[in-house]
Amino acid sequence: MESSGLQRAKSGMKILKLDSKPVSLRPFYGLGAQADGHIYDSRNARYGVGKQDWELIERRLARLKLANARMFLDLRWFSPGLEAEGLGTESEDARCCVEQIVRHRKNGTLCNLVLFQPIPRRPDEVSKLVDIFMALVERLADREGLGNIRWITLWNEPDSQFLHESALMRRVFGDDGFAGRLGWEHYASANRQAYRELELRGLSRQVQLMVADCVWGAQVRAERMRLALETFGEMDVAYSYHNYNPENPDFYRGNPDFAYEGMAQEAARFRKWLGNERPLLLTEFNAVGDGFSSSFMGCGPAGAEVHGSVEGAVTVADKVLKAAAEGVDGFTIWLLHDIVIPCAESVGPFRHGLWRYKSEGWHPRPAYHYYSALMDAFRPGCAIYRVRGAGTTLGALGCIEGEYRRLAALNTGRRPARVRLEFGGMSGSMSLRRVDPARLPAVSDMPAYSEETADVKAEIVLAPGELVIAQACTSGWPQDRQAKEA
Repeated sequence: MESSGLQRAKSGMKILKLDSKPVSLRPFYGLGAQADGHIYDSRNARYGVGKQDWELIERRLARLKLANARMFLDLRWFSPGLEAEGLGTESEDARCCVEQIVRHRKNGTLCNLVLFQPIPRRPDEVSKLVDIFMALVERLADREGLGNIRWITLWNEPDSQFLHESALMRRVFGDDGFAGRLGWEHYASANRQAYRELELRGLSRQVQLMVADCVWGAQVRAERMRLALETFGEMDVAYSYHNYNPENPDFYRGNPDFAYEGMAQEAARFRKWLGNERPLLLTEFNAVGDGFSSSFMGCGPAGAEVHGSVEGAVTVADKVLKAAAEGVDGFTIWLLHDIVIPCAESVGPFRHGLWRYKSEGWHPRPAYHYYSALMDAFRPGCAIYRVRGAGTTLGALGCIEGEYRRLAALNTGRRPARVRLEFGGMSGSMSLRRVDPARLPAVSDMPAYSEETADVKAEIVLAPGELVIAQACTSGWPQDRQAKEA
């Protein structure tokens, strides 16, 4: 007689179960987005954005309840003369920024404030800019009462501005690229100054410094992360990085300086270096294709827009599942919605959002539905678990939050996948939330999904590209308790 395991293997059934131990005991910070307040400014007003559009965006924000929001700050919005004593919130950009932090506070969203501009070009500018930024953070946290400011970051993607010396960096940037840019030592001194200022200003219990925030190719990111650990390893800081790498090995063939093993492998490497206690966040990422740039996510086969496709949405979801399973503690997608931003008004709306711009009816991209489902499932404070039995064509991740057990399964293959979920011997029913690409509506406002209830031991069939979130309750659902009592 054939064993039941062999019978299952022949049938193609995959048994998914949570690992026996969580990925870590570190806090999980959930999923969020780059979510600045520029949509309320005159730049976007010139594209016809107004009150009805703001109401739509605020309605979606209230529904999503981002776990975290990353925001760019230009010090000149608050002090045109760049003086720490002359800070104000009277300018349009300052007002839009502060009011957006308030909206995030209302939705329970923690903010990561990034010193975006100005970028120092001389060593003597570094300390002055940090001093102004820290004075601004103190004013926002104390005088404005914005207790949801959780992290600060000194400059976006500093590996583009503060270059460390290595053979790899010389090959990537060239000797000319080093001209006019400051070195790693200036980045290190700036962060040490900010770290001291958090203590001196009484903000260190609320606000954590985030370092590294590297973006260049995976080989450069590896050098930067190791350098950050060597420099700041004795400090209580968080570490961050960006990843816009196509998950396609052919993309890197013949270019070893940009070689990339994959999302899971990079996250695992960073986690190994950082150890079990240091926070690691992915603070920018998305699905990208050929020709991607700072304002466009690129194209796939036959010129299809990657970010607006189901394939792009599946890639985004798969990146989250892979990286979280390898120890990434929080995610911030670039970006919440298409928007015109101050530093790039000439290029028009940035086309990276979970939903499109006003000129395209604010229509959600498929990634909106997938990412929001993961946001709902993996909330801040839950314990993350790897999932056994997924194989190569299923992405999977689990979590435990109080009495709830959740398991996400994503079919990344081209054929239907048959799975059964194991919740540690639990009986009764489970709820299923499905994001099926064949059922995504042509027009929608809120995240779209179907819901159903099934026995916890039931077989589930996932269509190609389908995401399923299963949830079981250790105390049983009301209908299960009623059935037992009867």
